[in-house]
Amino acid sequence: MYKLIKDVVHGYISFDEKLTSIINSSEFQRLKNIRQTSYNSLYPSSLHDRFTHSIGVYELGRYAFEHFQENVSTDYKDKSISADFWKKTKEIFLLACLLHDIGHSPFSHTGEYFYLRKHTSEDSVYIYDELTKIVNKPNFSDQFKESIKKDDVAKPHEIMSSIIGIKRWLSEYSADDKELFARMIIGLQYKDDSKIEIGIYNALIYLLNSSVIDVDKLDYLLRDKMMTGFEGVSIDTERLLASVCLVSQKAGHKEKYHLAYYKNALSVIENVVVAHDSEKKWIQTHAVVSYDSFLVQRCIKAIESNYSKEAPSSVFCEEALGYDGIKINGQSIRLLSDADIIYLAKQISTDDPQYEYIDEYFNRSIRKKAIWKSESEFDLMLRELGDDNRKLFVDWMDDLSEELKTGSDSFEHAIVINETIKEKLQKDYELKQQDSDIPQTEKDSALEILTSVEQKFSLFEEFANSNGIRFNFVITWHKRFTSNVDKFHNDDVLIKYKNFDQPKPIGSVISTYSLNKQSAINRFSRLYYIYYNRNGEETISPKEFILEFIELIKKSNS
Repeated sequence: MYKLIKDVVHGYISFDEKLTSIINSSEFQRLKNIRQTSYNSLYPSSLHDRFTHSIGVYELGRYAFEHFQENVSTDYKDKSISADFWKKTKEIFLLACLLHDIGHSPFSHTGEYFYLRKHTSEDSVYIYDELTKIVNKPNFSDQFKESIKKDDVAKPHEIMSSIIGIKRWLSEYSADDKELFARMIIGLQYKDDSKIEIGIYNALIYLLNSSVIDVDKLDYLLRDKMMTGFEGVSIDTERLLASVCLVSQKAGHKEKYHLAYYKNALSVIENVVVAHDSEKKWIQTHAVVSYDSFLVQRCIKAIESNYSKEAPSSVFCEEALGYDGIKINGQSIRLLSDADIIYLAKQISTDDPQYEYIDEYFNRSIRKKAIWKSESEFDLMLRELGDDNRKLFVDWMDDLSEELKTGSDSFEHAIVINETIKEKLQKDYELKQQDSDIPQTEKDSALEILTSVEQKFSLFEEFANSNGIRFNFVITWHKRFTSNVDKFHNDDVLIKYKNFDQPKPIGSVISTYSLNKQSAINRFSRLYYIYYNRNGEETISPKEFILEFIELIKKSNS
């Protein structure tokens, strides 16, 4: 039996009986209620979900695997790769493609970092411990723990997806199969790739989860473009994925295998870079999208503080994603989705510290406005200053964000500046001074930070008074834009030429782009947005803001 699903991007997609049973399960159907992106605050038509994305990744993975197997079998005729090996590997790869997002949290990437909360007295993160336990392979555990130490660990939803996928659908599989499945989803390649079979595994891991090009990114680039209406370049996925192959390179006395593409894919690879860069630069870090994510995080914070104390652990936990769910105040929270978060946020009382932001989330007319809307506008504003003033402003902002993020969630790149926060900082300082267990040096440091923060707050207060607006600001920040072409220069993607003995790094082949230059503007590490309560239709221009604020900073420093 086969099931056909008509997809808006890939057309008809067929699934066998086993995969159909997965798709029909309540856990997979939950993904219909998880929005794919947070872009609908900017593009209202982008209402696509993780369900359609997952079946799209499966379809691209199926197409890519068939061509990869054919190309490897042709290029390595002398290698005895068994039919059973290909059959089992294909099964695990397609399961990983279909289930790579099964553990996604509500509101996708905005909510997933709440999985990292430590909900017990132990100094460990549940999803990290649980994944190593269910895979139960020493080499995997050591390598995974090493990635945590290096802060190069997989995304929280990838880890949760591996856990749920193994527990729900791979419980009867061998330990080796479970390990391969988890590695494919979290992008953790095997260290010893001197055997062609392990080389094939690593190539497929890279094909699902890489830093530049994989079937996951290809589907969301195509789907986001179609559903937002954002005009970008076309990507010929059939040409690209039909050229996926395996290459070998000498590493001492051993062969080292790596995923590559035949040279006829070069033009498509360029288009993938352009499409990914455009989405990252113009949508993902747009001021409106950034603020919407901030509001969602504040809604979730309020829910966590009001409801998690009633639950076994947290609203954002493995149990809440399943059919049985958890109980909160006699209510069942199961198959956790965006709608659950919206419902719970609506129950938060008006005296909650986060209520202002919950109100803004539901009522767009009262949302704060960004003084500038994009990274290019931010850069133009900085160019007005000259080198000395530019450095003065950016350093000042860096100091403020670092001083205020202490004790907050490290994943929330945002701070609030208003009278309430000012009073809270003062109370926290007074409590610290009264605590006899805290060393005097730490108390002195706290006073230094409080004095600096209060001085910075006073500048915002003075600016608000002079412009007739409320003393109530939000600042968000992002990493500065860097093109994905930079990653090509790290040999992440190889091109196979039949006329050359060794594959060539794509960075040495494509000359459309050059490395990002360290200009006076982009050497600064962060893009900042400042949001304020606008009165009526009056707006503050970026140029007016920066010139006035620079004078305030200089005045306070004199």
